[in-house]
Amino acid sequence: MNYPSTVSPYSPYHSPYSVTIGQQAIPISMKQRKKGLNIGWIILIIVIVLLLLIGVVFLLLWLLGIFPKRSNSASTSSQTPCLNDSECSAGLNCCGGVCTLIDIDPANCGSCGNTCAPGEICCSGSCVDDNTDSNNCGGCGNVCPTDRTCCDGSCVDTNTDVFNCGGCGISFTCPSGQKCCNGTCLDTDTDPNNCGSCGNVCASGRVCCNGNCVDLNTDNLNCGNCEFTCQSGTTCCDGNCVNTNTDSNNCGDCGVTCQTGKTCCNGNCVDTNSDFFNCGSCGNVCASGENCCAGSCTTNACL
Repeated sequence: MNYPSTVSPYSPYHSPYSVTIGQQAIPISMKQRKKGLNIGWIILIIVIVLLLLIGVVFLLLWLLGIFPKRSNSASTSSQTPCLNDSECSAGLNCCGGVCTLIDIDPANCGSCGNTCAPGEICCSGSCVDDNTDSNNCGGCGNVCPTDRTCCDGSCVDTNTDVFNCGGCGISFTCPSGQKCCNGTCLDTDTDPNNCGSCGNVCASGRVCCNGNCVDLNTDNLNCGNCEFTCQSGTTCCDGNCVNTNTDSNNCGDCGVTCQTGKTCCNGNCVDTNSDFFNCGSCGNVCASGENCCAGSCTTNACL
């Protein structure tokens, strides 16, 4: 017959190192006892490690904001039932059978039953729009500086803010690429009164090209018009790209005009009828012993 295995401290055959089966005590070897203890320690260590890991995970979630942190803001109501103000704590009023703080309760703002309109909050017992109220901008008590305006709950400078230029809202947003200067959306790449930045005024005779004040009469990168660049070897003179090596009206430099009968050769005004190095044309050099007469190289003396 099979008997159930039990361990009973009350068995006359019981010992710390035996198992009682029926009336017979079967001894447990030291090796078996140590094995059981080792398994128990392993299970305990696994449980402790799992608990530590769970704690670390919860801490990370809390730090990342997945679990909400405790709010520091005051509650508008104590949720304490009441019949009159005398049953409420100091500073609270009994409204609708509940003690509440009428200074900040939007359902009882300043007095019981005074409900703020949608989008408004209750500040010091008054309903305000914290999107536009400069004394409560974005929250009660947040006062904007005197040179700032409350736009959508933020204190901004409507003189410089590209999203609220001259006023609040999307209708006052500057187009892409423009800046807000003194409350007006401007293209500082081309505006001579705000060239490159607000308030940078170009001098008389200069225009604003790509945010730089330039002289279209002399600027090689903006000759005659913005972004009109003179080719290599030419110079911008009076708004035109010219070759000062050959231009008789700008010989060697802008505005240098050769006299009648003179030709501009290599930036110098010369008489090609008699110039040994430019005889008849620029660069035509007479040979040694020759003379330039009437634009021709000759061995004869000029008449």
